[in-house]
Amino acid sequence: MKRLFFALPCPNSTRRAVLDWREHNLTRLKRHWVPEPNLHITLAFIGGVEDERLDALFRLGDQLEARGFQLTLDKVGQFGRGKYVWLGPSRVPSELGELVKTMNQALSEMGFPVDKRAYVPHLTVAKKAPPVTLPWAPEGIEMPVHSFALYESVPVDKGVRYDVQKQWPLRKT
Repeated sequence: MKRLFFALPCPNSTRRAVLDWREHNLTRLKRHWVPEPNLHITLAFIGGVEDERLDALFRLGDQLEARGFQLTLDKVGQFGRGKYVWLGPSRVPSELGELVKTMNQALSEMGFPVDKRAYVPHLTVAKKAPPVTLPWAPEGIEMPVHSFALYESVPVDKGVRYDVQKQWPLRKT
């Protein structure tokens, strides 16, 4: 069984800016930082999936039609009583909302559980952290979004590694 989720990959230019911001603003949380290769924005968490259902998720990705868009990460927040520190956009593009809505509808029709909470796009920068006063948000880290991917969460010695199972392009805007 694989633990799977759909997400937006973090492009190199965005990753460098996020790492620079984190280095200057969350130094005291260094041991709680999300590893650089794991930076992403989750679209839909699926959870444990039997191998025989993997092809159905690939077909879902193949069938989704969505346009690319631009995110501006200009907001900092916390989940889980401060245990998760994240960056996100203060304005959510309609294209992102439509992608998540379409994906969740298809997942639900396929019998996968869907998160009923309002979608909050975020890029987690620190996990399992002690409560911290939030630093200033970045002025705006640009994140061009040209694709989405299906990831597997693989346990490793010191946490998890996120492996891309398949990636799909979004239509050019």
